[in-house]
Amino acid sequence: MNVEEPTFILRKSDAAGCIYQTFMERDRVIGYPEDFVGNSEKDGYDAVVDFIHNSGLANRTVAIEIRALSTPTIEKFRRRLANAKIVDSARIVSWTRIVKSRS
Repeated sequence: MNVEEPTFILRKSDAAGCIYQTFMERDRVIGYPEDFVGNSEKDGYDAVVDFIHNSGLANRTVAIEIRALSTPTIEKFRRRLANAKIVDSARIVSWTRIVKSRS
């Protein structure tokens, strides 16, 4: 899978706002069910892992910002992506924020 555009995975109730407030195409915005919120069995990170599996990326390198996640969440990624190489992206989101476009 080689996609240039990002994918945004968020609560279904927030997906419409994302579509209308960003440049993103509808198919790149994925809303997970509201019953994932406050659910001890399945949460938004499961939606992310499901997306990785459905995209055929579950045996690739997956970068997550380990210091920003709880231990159970990190273990969920490791357990559900057993064939992936999990690496720490070490503040990549913060570093990316400082890059601004010229326009």
